[in-house]
Amino acid sequence: MSLRHGLLGLLRHHESTGYELSKLFNESLNYFWKAQMSQVYQELNKLEDLGFLVSRSVVQDKSPNRRVYSITDAGIEEFQSWMRADDWDIGASARNIFLLRFFFAADRNLDEVIEILKKTRGRICQRLEEMIYAKGHYGSHGPEGSDRHRLFWSLTADFGRRVVMARLEWIDETIKILEGVENENSGI
Repeated sequence: MSLRHGLLGLLRHHESTGYELSKLFNESLNYFWKAQMSQVYQELNKLEDLGFLVSRSVVQDKSPNRRVYSITDAGIEEFQSWMRADDWDIGASARNIFLLRFFFAADRNLDEVIEILKKTRGRICQRLEEMIYAKGHYGSHGPEGSDRHRLFWSLTADFGRRVVMARLEWIDETIKILEGVENENSGI
C-alpha cells in the first residue's frame, strides 16, 4: 500500500482536512502503515496536482482557515484500480532493522542484549494496548451505517494484534533461551 492509496481510501466516504486525515491515519492505518503529518500534507498536495483530489479553503473567525480535501472521480478510479489488483502481498518485509541488529548481536554483551529485548518487549506491549484501544474506536471512524466497513477495519486490527502477539511470544522465548545461555556460561 502506498500513502497515496491510504489517503484516497480514507477520503472516499467524506471530505476532511489534512489534520483530520492525519489524525484518522494515526488512529487506524498507522498500525500497519507509518506516515508523519508532514508526509500526509505532501501527499495531499501531490494528489491534488494529479487531479485525484480537490481542496477548498474554509474561513474561520477564531481559528486559522482550514483546507478541506475531497476525492475526485479520477481519485476514485485510481483507488478502485489499485483495489482491483490481485497481487496482494501479506507484508512479510525483507527489511527488518531489528532482526538485522539481532543477527549480529552475538558480538555484544549478553546482558545488554537481554536488556534491549526487555525494553523492546515493553514497547511492544504498549503498542498492543494502543491497538486494542483503537480497535474499539474504529466504528466511529468508518462510514456511518456501514457494518461491512467496520468489520473489515476490525479484521485488519485483529491481524495487527496477532502479529504483535507473535513478536511478544518470540521475544519471551528468546529472552528465556539467552538467560539459559548466560546461566550455562556463568557455571563454567
